[in-house]
Amino acid sequence: MPALLLRLKRQQSNAVACMDTAIAIRTLDALAQGRDPVTAKSLPDSSPYNQPVVLRSLFIALKALESQPADPAVPVASSGRPDKPLRLPPANAGKPWTTEEDQQLCDAFEKGVAVKEIAVRHSRSTTALNARLFKLGKIADPGMPLRGRG
Repeated sequence: MPALLLRLKRQQSNAVACMDTAIAIRTLDALAQGRDPVTAKSLPDSSPYNQPVVLRSLFIALKALESQPADPAVPVASSGRPDKPLRLPPANAGKPWTTEEDQQLCDAFEKGVAVKEIAVRHSRSTTALNARLFKLGKIADPGMPLRGRG
């Protein structure tokens, strides 16, 4: 029994390490692109992250992280099931929608583009798209309970 607990603990640790690496890659990429990794807003020109030596360092670190070979033991879902791969949230998950993004969403939806395809274009989940379409009055029911709905 202790060996099983040790193996489960190791799997959870590997999953967390994989998630941390993915988050680190997204964070470094945002900084290298001159964006705040939390708000996605442009960094001011005076930011140290916009200095050439810092930008070059960020790109080198990003390239090194992205070129690391994947550990075959890492893809363990948070549920602990080894048969279910770890899924990371889309890049724009949790970020606020812009007016331009809303317009693009509405245009694509009205043209009949599949929600799944629109989700990929916007780096958001289909659930987020359905919730946004509901909020914008484009669909009557998002198909799932939303926070704040009575």
